[in-house]
Amino acid sequence: MHLPVTTLLARDAGRRVWGYPRFTADMHFTNGPETAQCEMSEGGRHILTLKVAKGGMVMTDNRPLVSYTVMGTELVRTEVQVRGIYQMRLRPSKAMLSLGDHPVAEAVRDLGIDTRPMVTRNYIERAAILPRGSVVATGVNPYGGFPGEDRDGRLSASW
Repeated sequence: MHLPVTTLLARDAGRRVWGYPRFTADMHFTNGPETAQCEMSEGGRHILTLKVAKGGMVMTDNRPLVSYTVMGTELVRTEVQVRGIYQMRLRPSKAMLSLGDHPVAEAVRDLGIDTRPMVTRNYIERAAILPRGSVVATGVNPYGGFPGEDRDGRLSASW
């Protein structure tokens, strides 16, 4: 629906090559002993804070991730090969989603999702290859997602 990235290059390439509705945002990642967290904003407006509990059952992820996007009036299917190792936790007490006052936060809020997850995944290791997608239908309604500001975002992290 909306895909945040931190550089104009990533935004523009994602939109032009894959049809991903990317926009630039500021992201701060915090990696603590019990949780991993991302705080996201744009132009000083809070989009969201997402906290994921670490620990749990360790599993491998070798399933492709399939995405559908719109480029102009074409529906594009992209199959991303993924290899990863993650921790899965059921009903994590320390995980949460906090939505801000940004238009992207409003769009997520309108989905009616719960801010307390039933399941979380914390990737210990993850690699993916993003190939060019293939057109699977034509004549669909155009969709560009949230356009965002025309600037690079900021990326920071703390451990």
